[in-house]
Parts: sequence; C-alpha cells; structure tokens
Amino acid sequence: MQHLSAATKTYVCPACPAPITVGSPHVVVWRSEARFGLDQGVESRRHWHPDCWNRDLGRQAGF
Repeated sequence: MQHLSAATKTYVCPACPAPITVGSPHVVVWRSEARFGLDQGVESRRHWHPDCWNRDLGRQAGF
C-alpha cells in the first residue's frame, strides 16, 4: 500500500466507483502475494479514495 498526495491521471475507485481526479490524494493498493508472484500483484494494483480504503472496503474486497 502506498499513500500518494496527488493523482497524475484520473482513476476509478473500485469501492464507490467515483473518479479519483488529477491532483487528488489517494491510496494505491496491491496484493503482496499474488497467485503468480509479486509482479502480478503490482500489475493488479488499484487506486482508492482514502475514505473508501479507511472504511475497510479494501479488506472486504480482498486486498
């Protein structure tokens, strides 16, 4: 998991699914143990609104 202070492009939050706009702080999350190794986990990373992630929606989604 990594907290970023500003998005460099628009992403869609998997929890709400509202856009994370350019310049918005957000959380980038990936599985540390992917089925086919860490590289696959990083490739499947998702960008979340901090509030969505903090409400445990990420854990409910399997991250």
